[in-house]
Amino acid sequence: MLRKDLKVDIRKVAGPAASAAMQIIDLQGDVNSTGEAAIKQAYNTATTEGARHILFNFEKVDYINTSGIAVLISIVMEAQKAQQKVLLFQVNRHYQKIFDLVRLPMYAKIYNSEVEAVAAARAES
Repeated sequence: MLRKDLKVDIRKVAGPAASAAMQIIDLQGDVNSTGEAAIKQAYNTATTEGARHILFNFEKVDYINTSGIAVLISIVMEAQKAQQKVLLFQVNRHYQKIFDLVRLPMYAKIYNSEVEAVAAARAES
């Protein structure tokens, strides 16, 4: 299997009432231990900018291994301590099943699309 380095971008939610309080972290490539620093850096940036809701976009994620799942769990636990909400969206069915097995949706809800995730975050605000 060819590995695809993880690319991580962070952006503020566009549209009406957009603010730094809600940010999206776009993931592209493989989520594994080599991407840990980039994911944590994006989370820390969002936190520093005052994000209360952090949405992870999995649309362009090709592969997630156990190390990647561990990174996500650590981010979710850290966010919980900081009284932030983590939402995930566009997670494919295979990884949704794996996330269900490790009970990640108990702490970070999964949505089908960015529109749904943003609407849910706005409803919680």
